[in-house]
Amino acid sequence: MAWFFSEIEPNDFYTFTGEQARHIALSLRMKAGEELTICCGDYIYPCVVEAIDKTSVTARVLGKEKCQNEPSVSITLLK
Repeated sequence: MAWFFSEIEPNDFYTFTGEQARHIALSLRMKAGEELTICCGDYIYPCVVEAIDKTSVTARVLGKEKCQNEPSVSITLLK
C-alpha cells in the first residue's frame, strides 16, 4: 500500500493535487477503489481512491490510527 505524507490533517475526504496527484495517477497507475495511506504527524489515515482526473486525486478517509512505525524516542539536533 502506498503512503503519502501531508501536513494537513484529512477529514472525510482528501484531495491530492500537483506532484502527488501525478505520482498516484501516472507513476503508480492507481485506479478508483485502490487503497493508500496518508501519514500526518503521529497518525495514519487509511483511504480508498474515489476519483482520479487530470489534475487531482480524491480519496475517502476510512479511519484514523496512531502510527505504530514511529520510534518511541525523540531526538533533538542542534546546530
